[in-house]
Amino acid sequence: MDKSSFKGGGKMEILWLVLLALICYLLGSIPFSYLVGKIYGKNLFEVGSGNIGAMNIWRATKRLESLIMAMAGDMGKGILAVLIACWLAFLGYSLSVGIAVAAFFVILGHNYPFTLKFKGGKGLASMAGVLVVLSWPSLLIALGVIVASIVFAEIFLKKKINLSGDSKKKFKSILSVLGSQTVGRMVGIALALVTICFFNSDLLFLILPAGILILVKHRNIWREPEVFRKV
Repeated sequence: MDKSSFKGGGKMEILWLVLLALICYLLGSIPFSYLVGKIYGKNLFEVGSGNIGAMNIWRATKRLESLIMAMAGDMGKGILAVLIACWLAFLGYSLSVGIAVAAFFVILGHNYPFTLKFKGGKGLASMAGVLVVLSWPSLLIALGVIVASIVFAEIFLKKKINLSGDSKKKFKSILSVLGSQTVGRMVGIALALVTICFFNSDLLFLILPAGILILVKHRNIWREPEVFRKV
């Protein structure tokens, strides 16, 4: 193969990756949580934390089915993005690079959707969808680390978690903690990335850019209004 054909192939690979990035960004920009909120007559910008994400659906509606719909939509974006990267790999780009691009841009679209003037969610549910396809055991490990960090931070900072009342009230209390304990969530995400690196360093290459994007968006939570507004 001469140099000109090599350069042409490299340019085409970049072109296909740009196309993949655009497709995944557009996919990520579908605001499922916002649309579910509209179904229940809620504007997520005006209730709860103001965040366009699945957990704010819970704060706004207190309806489990709305949380499930929002989570399914947001996770589905991550799942589909990875599958698209795999399906289009016949175009000639590196599969691992394609998956990393797909994961990053679907979460970029979720966090900064053009459909909502670049005001989106935090990206955790979409990242969970990515991990469902790539390595569901790693997803379980990451979720365990994040939940443990949230619980520890809640106990350390607030001294207790209210689990009084019947099972329904306990469930609501746990969901509220998982959604509101941002310090624990940020620490948990960072620790989850480190843990994944220890167990599966190849996977870390695929998700690290997207993971950094999620951490950056969580950092901005300090500038958000009070998490528990009146809903």
